[in-house]
Amino acid sequence: MSETLMTPPETDLQSVATVPRWIAIVSIILGVIGLLCWAGQGTAMLLADPAELQAQGLSLSGWHETLAVAGHVVNTLLALLLLVAGVRLLNSGGQGSALLRGWAWLKLLSIAVGLVIAFLFFDELLMMNESMVRAEMAKTAQDGKDAAEASGIDEDWVKAMGRGVTIASIAIGGVVQLIWPIIVLAVVRSRND
Repeated sequence: MSETLMTPPETDLQSVATVPRWIAIVSIILGVIGLLCWAGQGTAMLLADPAELQAQGLSLSGWHETLAVAGHVVNTLLALLLLVAGVRLLNSGGQGSALLRGWAWLKLLSIAVGLVIAFLFFDELLMMNESMVRAEMAKTAQDGKDAAEASGIDEDWVKAMGRGVTIASIAIGGVVQLIWPIIVLAVVRSRND
């Protein structure tokens, strides 16, 4: 009988030893930032005046808009899950490690789906970025700064700049989003590891 009293209850002691505290803290911080950003952007997208967006060349087609809103909802929920997993990991040692690993796999799936959608709507994103380049050129010309240079830029340059901005934003956005899930999967061990 005394042996059972001396044996600690079954806990996730290996996970406690393998999960550094900073993983939980960074997860909480990124979860809060993710909630603010994804929920804020999604809300702004829903509240934006469609006529104004269309006038600026920034409106999305029906399916693209639906998928963009769905992406904001999914990423907001993933940010909430990251926050919960981080708090659980911080408060109960390794108890949140499986939840955090689950978040990492779901986030990787979300990134992959997002990249596929971005390339499916690449032409639309390209037109939006070209519109933004044209708007910046017009603003520069109106402000009197390099007006001659701004008016001398041809349409080929605008298209090249729009394509570069589109490709860079998709690539950089994808790579940046991959960093934390990969770190989590590399550092956090599941119960069975």
